[in-house]
Amino acid sequence: NIINGAIVLGPKSNQKVNNVTITNNLVNSTYNTAVILSSKSSNITVSNNTLYAKTTAANNAVDNKGTGNVISDNLPLNYITITDDTYNNYFDDDGIFNYTVPFYIDKIVLEGAFINNNIFTFVENNLTLTGKDENTILYNATITIDGDANFTINNLKIISTDIENHNSIILNTEHNTVDNVTIIQNATSGKAQVILINADNNQVINSNITVTGPSDSVDYFSDPAIAPTVNIIVSSNNNTIANNYLYTYASTASGYGTIESVTVQAPTGVTLENNKIINNTV
Repeated sequence: NIINGAIVLGPKSNQKVNNVTITNNLVNSTYNTAVILSSKSSNITVSNNTLYAKTTAANNAVDNKGTGNVISDNLPLNYITITDDTYNNYFDDDGIFNYTVPFYIDKIVLEGAFINNNIFTFVENNLTLTGKDENTILYNATITIDGDANFTINNLKIISTDIENHNSIILNTEHNTVDNVTIIQNATSGKAQVILINADNNQVINSNITVTGPSDSVDYFSDPAIAPTVNIIVSSNNNTIANNYLYTYASTASGYGTIESVTVQAPTGVTLENNKIINNTV
């Protein structure tokens, strides 16, 4: 059935509706929900429909106030899947995500090994960036959150080898979360600075970050002066680094060799406040 409106079960206070299955419908609703199940409804199954409402879709377009109701497997999917082969359908030549995201999409799922494409820059949208499974690996990749974007990055693995002056994740906006991410970064020259946090109110939690890079003198001509090899650099306020495994090793040694797991530094004259580094294994 094609329904231009909403499906409502049990709208009256004295009306009970039980044991109904709603399936195989296309519902286009101009209301905030496509299906309404009142508090008098029970044992209702809403599944395998395509549901669009004003601001929601799929399972989220069902307003369920009843008991024992089952809401499952309704379309459209709330995510898009990107592979190394389909990367160019979603990113421009500079690696900037330029896909127009429908309102019902809240997740980008990366699938498989990314060998040919390694720049993932997001400048808008509030989404989750995640890996499909343990076979999702980004090689020599940099994920940058910039502009007006806010992201949760989780369940990803990044492996970078023999690249100078490489960063794996750069957070230039507020309210991002890096959660359950594994990063292995190796370099024998230049800098190996894995995660840069340049904006306030970000989190790096529950992650495993291993960096092997040059143990060399700090460049005191830079401001701030930061070691060449660092797991996480915090240059902003109100950030949380918690429950991570941070392993830091030297690939070479020269000068006044320095490597660091976490550093909180700002340019001269700038004070950083309220950064929490909690319960990490270093």
